[in-house]
Amino acid sequence: MLKPKARNKGQLIYRGR
Repeated sequence: MLKPKARNKGQLIYRGR
């Protein structure tokens, strides 16, 4: 898993998931 980028509606978006 990669590091969390930006938050979306309280959810963390993971890039390359």
